[in-house]
Amino acid sequence: MRIGILGTGSVGRALAEGFADGGHEVTIGTRDVDALMARSRERAELLVNATLGTASIDALGAAGAGRVDGRIVIDPSNPLDFSGEFPPSLFVGITDSLAERILRAFPGARVVKAWNTVTAPLMTNPTALTGATSSILAT
Repeated sequence: MRIGILGTGSVGRALAEGFADGGHEVTIGTRDVDALMARSRERAELLVNATLGTASIDALGAAGAGRVDGRIVIDPSNPLDFSGEFPPSLFVGITDSLAERILRAFPGARVVKAWNTVTAPLMTNPTALTGATSSILAT
């Protein structure tokens, strides 16, 4: 499967490695959309939003609504606001979520919330925590 990952932080890199190890064709996107598109032969069948939550909608918009419409968008981002003191607060309320905001901005996307409650290394290697067989990332 062709998988496009937006974001080059620890989550984006961990998921890219995990998907590639599973035999998938992975393209990692950055803020330089022109450079990304020059490297991309075909559009991704699946998108992963591995950006900072406050940048998620802008990052998906920079990728282009036409590239998001009709695609599954896996969203492991969290709506954390780091502008104040530690710990960060949430920039969504109890009646809203970041995934819902993404879906309102891109109503043609098929948004799936996943992996946002585990650390990046556990997203692709859950047995590191328990040593047990797990299906947290299907490859």
